[in-house]
Amino acid sequence: MKKIYFLLLTIITLNVFSQNLTLDTSFGNNGIFLMNENSKLWDVSNIIENADGSIILSTARINGANPVENIVVKLSANGTVDTSFGTNGYQVINVSIDNGLAIKKQADGKLILFGGQNNSKIIRLLPNGQLDSTFGINGEVILSGVTADNNYAGNTIIFQNDKILVLRRMNLTSDRVITRYNNDGAIDTTFGVNGFINNINSRHIFLDSTGNIVGISGNSNVYKIEKFDSMGQIINSFGTNGVLQVNIPFAFDEVLFAYMDNQNKILVSSAGDNEANSVFRINADGTIDTTFTYNFNLFYPAIAAFQQNGTSYYLGGAKIDANGDSLNLYLSKINDTGSVDTTFNSTGYYLESNSNIKSAQRIIFNTNNILVSGQYDDGTNQKVFVAKYIFSTLSTQEVVKTKLIQFENPIKDELKISTKEEIKSMKLYNLEGKLVKISLSKNVNVSDLKSGIYVLKIELKNDEIITKKIIKY
Repeated sequence: MKKIYFLLLTIITLNVFSQNLTLDTSFGNNGIFLMNENSKLWDVSNIIENADGSIILSTARINGANPVENIVVKLSANGTVDTSFGTNGYQVINVSIDNGLAIKKQADGKLILFGGQNNSKIIRLLPNGQLDSTFGINGEVILSGVTADNNYAGNTIIFQNDKILVLRRMNLTSDRVITRYNNDGAIDTTFGVNGFINNINSRHIFLDSTGNIVGISGNSNVYKIEKFDSMGQIINSFGTNGVLQVNIPFAFDEVLFAYMDNQNKILVSSAGDNEANSVFRINADGTIDTTFTYNFNLFYPAIAAFQQNGTSYYLGGAKIDANGDSLNLYLSKINDTGSVDTTFNSTGYYLESNSNIKSAQRIIFNTNNILVSGQYDDGTNQKVFVAKYIFSTLSTQEVVKTKLIQFENPIKDELKISTKEEIKSMKLYNLEGKLVKISLSKNVNVSDLKSGIYVLKIELKNDEIITKKIIKY
């Protein structure tokens, strides 16, 4: 029978990683899925993790007579190719090669991809990897003469409910434009000027918590922030005509990667070689956040990926030499002030001992593991890899807080929370630590989950975390 649970004295569990990261030998081949096809370019990879633990990988490859081709691959949760996706697990994306494919998953599980040089495309795939014929023409929107310029497959796609915004260039020398498309691939002419925001500088775009469109670009010790409202109109109250230009008081080459956190602050990594301030943070008003100082100084890492977790950030990249070449994959955790968190891997960072594993280009942090995609180089061939790292041991510290939270347990189709507390998110994990459901409201649809035991993690607005085992029948 169902019981109503009232949590009055709730244990809040804070995970503290006390020993080394190790490759999960049950994933792929001793922790690594390695592309069989060589890649002679510095190909960029992107990964998406599905609720069931399967992984979508977008990258490029050299394959037989084709000099280079963009592809999407689906991996099962154990790191093997899922042959039910596309054609034997692979879907070739017919666009000219550039810096890799930008990819993002819609709420319905469909995949939006964007890439190509000179003649780029926006493509939508069904969850099974087949082209979605309801989008554009047979699943494609062809942008003749347009260059993706997706900056290492970075933040060039954002969603506004069922609208799709894409950052692109008309050619290799022109300023960039943001175009908004309807869910069927047609240009939304109600946005900006006939569907476009023209003549912008940004190389990464975000949607902040107020619905505004925020873009960033930067080079030669200067960065620019641009802001537009949800309909693509300039916010004249920001900066000068919607643009704020800031001089950076330290060595800075250009933006390598940027990430907007849940406070509308932007983390930036620099593409310059041997820069002590390789990571800095920008406030929501566009100014440099002087409360944040990245203090790692043992060597110079090039950071190509960020992910926020509570008030901390996980970083992925590579240790680089004096020439800017990658030596080893690098992972780290920093706190809200930018200081290295020494509880992560005992030292605050992880440096891959296998020198063939050169860099982390994308990371996905889960409760018990970190998924990484990046570049592998054995000295003869360059390949793209996906790896799964696990924490070998986990210690916890517990804090007791008084909260009133009510819910039914066991559950069948929907988990409903009743509380006066402000909830930031609810997440469900299986017993292997895989995130299987996430909700920003007080309800979670669980009808598609298998029967079993799950861990409910409730994050409150004040960043407190409440956990409870849930039975699904």
